[in-house]
Amino acid sequence: MLAWLIAFLLTCAVEVPVVVALAKRDASVRVGRLVAVAFALQATHPLLWLLDPPSLGLLLVAEVGIVVVEGLLLWRLARMSGPTVALLVALIANCASFAVGLLLAPLLASIG
Repeated sequence: MLAWLIAFLLTCAVEVPVVVALAKRDASVRVGRLVAVAFALQATHPLLWLLDPPSLGLLLVAEVGIVVVEGLLLWRLARMSGPTVALLVALIANCASFAVGLLLAPLLASIG
């Protein structure tokens, strides 16, 4: 449980600022709404953690699904001007947190 909590907090610390920094460039987005949506997108993290894909291939498939869900939510809930930009923002944020996760995986594994 401690490993999940640390991973979740790291994911929030990476993804929320990335989403806000990138998406606020969209003139149709209000920053207050965007921050709320960016935090709401973190609800996908426990779902992926519970799935615990058994291979890197399945993990990547699951991550693609999460990027699509988060991108569509950004588009609709944060009222971004189009789905393409929203999907790109979600992709960049998830790639950033995935990279941090890979770097810290040995530490998280030692925590249990």
